[in-house]
Amino acid sequence: MDEIVQTLVRRYFDAVNAGDEAGLDAVLANDYIQYVPGGPHRREAVKRQLATYRSGFPDLRVHVEAWLGEGGSGAVRTVTEGTHTGEFMGHAPTGRRFRVGGMDLFHTRQGRLAEHWGVFDTLGMLIQLGLYRPVPPRVGE
Repeated sequence: MDEIVQTLVRRYFDAVNAGDEAGLDAVLANDYIQYVPGGPHRREAVKRQLATYRSGFPDLRVHVEAWLGEGGSGAVRTVTEGTHTGEFMGHAPTGRRFRVGGMDLFHTRQGRLAEHWGVFDTLGMLIQLGLYRPVPPRVGE
């Protein structure tokens, strides 16, 4: 991965892990857009989303496990973990931990992160937190 891209992505995840909105502002382009399930988000929506996650999971951490990239783009495989000790999306704290995988693709422009496509195992997180219980298949179906 290009050294500049890797530095920006590392600074992005450092800001996420610290809940540092100013750190995000330092690496995100003014017209930054994040494509995630549920629709694209601009800078301010990304910061609100981070605040929501950090209020439910104050110890939230994203670990980069693998890096790929060339030119002004880079992809990472991540593991995200946290403990549900605060309200999250209307759910009272469970005290349970989660650990799930994700993948992110970043594109840079003029020395900042400009676009981000991300996937995160939300269902795995909800199951681990006890907030979703899969329905077992019926016998004979």
